[in-house]
Amino acid sequence: MSENLRIFRVRVEWLELERPAMVRASKKTLLVGMAFGASSLLAFAGCGDDMATTPSTLGQIDAGSKDARARDATTDSGKDAGKDASKDPTEDDSGTDPEVTKFNVTAVSSTGSTQIKVAFDAPPNATEAVDLANYAAPGLTFSGTPSLSGSTVTLTTSAQENKSYTLTVSNVTRASDGEALSATTATFKGTVALPTTAPTVTNVVVSASNPDNGAIPYNTGTATVVITGTGFAGIDCAAATKPIKLDDLDGLGTAVGTTATSCTVDSATQVTATFPAGIRTNGATGWNVLVTNVIGANTSSAVKFVPVAGLVISEIYTGTSGNTDHEYVEIYNRTSKSIDVKALGIHLHTLSSGGTGANKALTYVTAGVIPSHGFLVFASAASTAADSWFNVRDITFSAASAGLVGNGGVYISLSTTEAVKVLDKVGWGKQPATGFEGNVLPDIASNYSVERKPAGGAGHSVDTDDNKADFNAASTTLTPRGTASAAQP
Repeated sequence: MSENLRIFRVRVEWLELERPAMVRASKKTLLVGMAFGASSLLAFAGCGDDMATTPSTLGQIDAGSKDARARDATTDSGKDAGKDASKDPTEDDSGTDPEVTKFNVTAVSSTGSTQIKVAFDAPPNATEAVDLANYAAPGLTFSGTPSLSGSTVTLTTSAQENKSYTLTVSNVTRASDGEALSATTATFKGTVALPTTAPTVTNVVVSASNPDNGAIPYNTGTATVVITGTGFAGIDCAAATKPIKLDDLDGLGTAVGTTATSCTVDSATQVTATFPAGIRTNGATGWNVLVTNVIGANTSSAVKFVPVAGLVISEIYTGTSGNTDHEYVEIYNRTSKSIDVKALGIHLHTLSSGGTGANKALTYVTAGVIPSHGFLVFASAASTAADSWFNVRDITFSAASAGLVGNGGVYISLSTTEAVKVLDKVGWGKQPATGFEGNVLPDIASNYSVERKPAGGAGHSVDTDDNKADFNAASTTLTPRGTASAAQP
């Protein structure tokens, strides 16, 4: 007998008769080719690790055993005797054969806007690997005939978006031994096809506002809009300056170009953006929404963004005869939420007859919180207890510089800088065109006030950005209301 020939003895005990004629010994599988009784003692020989000799039954022992145990009786050691026979002695604690290498999907990568590559850690079965039915990725569809090169399969997908996808592979085995997949999924980032033309904007829909006034984009808060169009793929919303802006103007008619504070590219045809507070209104016309991509920007939008004034000037009193600096400006909250004007950062500006603005120094008498559909009064610091508006004043403004004068104007804004972030503006008499909205009011004489429509206890919510159309005729009847006064719808 060759000196490399080894003799092995294996004792196998079966709980039931007619077990399959296969046993494992020394981490090798032996096809016995015969059925065994309840317990059999086997002997076999092999040269090195190659055991080619067919084992034979040497004798039946312990036929009545009820323990389903298998003991490794190799000549190397008996130390494994008594191990749990419910495990195959060639298996590790996980129940798998440690000598069997797992077969996995190792990576998926997007190599184009309609192509991905799937990498296996070994060549897959060629027929199974090119079967489209074996691949799934929510949000994508597969088409054409996949190609296999070594361990990599190339697939054609529908148009990808700039987001993560998860690919699941099923029914693909290893070519060499038929081993099934262990790791069947992998994620990848989609590739977006870059546009070849400038964007178009076909629709703009307000989806949210903050404070929450639903879909009404009051300029006292932010507005989130869903923009629909074409050519949005690849726009850079991570840039410090967002690629979405308006073609809005300031109170002097100078271009502002308010940019979105944030944006998200939902798809190549949709983007969501948020615009800040303080955007000047432009009547029912609104402002074009402009989007910039790698090619350029659109110059107009089929649907405009139309901001709405959340706070409007509701009454103006320019002073009494002999006390022209005893004056007040009342504002009205058109929104469904209370507004803290101090937190908002409101400013009051007066305009001279020549249109020169003056930012007034403000002193808060109350907290300055206007209830929904409520009022707030700015009173000149020169006002006294004899004035009807004195006890309802919320904020006083300095009388040291020009106040409410003949042929003058006044506006409220969110900036100390002239004409920037104007919320509402009113001008009268011969005020220059930059000092009023639409058409100017007639001059307001001393002892008279003007009130915004509809008035008469029905609030002051009319605002078409036309001063002459939005206000009633001047009257000597004064109706100042502050934050403590009853709200009006």
